[in-house]
Amino acid sequence: MNIASLPKYPRSQRPREESGSMMSPRAARILLDLVLLTAIAAMFFVLRRAPLSFERPLPPPPQASFDFELIQRRYEKVLYLHYSKVVELLGPPSPWSRGPEFARTEAHVAARPDRYPGGPFLWEKWTDPKNKDRWVAVFFANGIAYDVLKKGF
Repeated sequence: MNIASLPKYPRSQRPREESGSMMSPRAARILLDLVLLTAIAAMFFVLRRAPLSFERPLPPPPQASFDFELIQRRYEKVLYLHYSKVVELLGPPSPWSRGPEFARTEAHVAARPDRYPGGPFLWEKWTDPKNKDRWVAVFFANGIAYDVLKKGF
């Protein structure tokens, strides 16, 4: 088969300016695809960095701790109060590490789940800054104070 033997068709007599675009439809589609690909890549770049701001919550503002004598007088009043009300009464909790003294209350909660609301369980502890062996710990179930432990007074 020879190229010369193939039929020859006349070219379109319509000039390109009549279609309103200087680009062919294929070139326009390729350009549109490139713009979309760039937008998607930029979105992934921004979204890749976004979770970093959610991983670490901002530290709470420093608050003046209450005098421990005041905590000693008020700790009995915190039962069945919401977490925010307990913090109003006792001040901000102290940083602490978990000890074995809380296992009894946790075992009681596990044995009697009908007496405690579901949800997160949390211990908060208020320690005397002058004597680390004096403290008050409050057990919260779903944000409500259900038990209070004390040591050293």
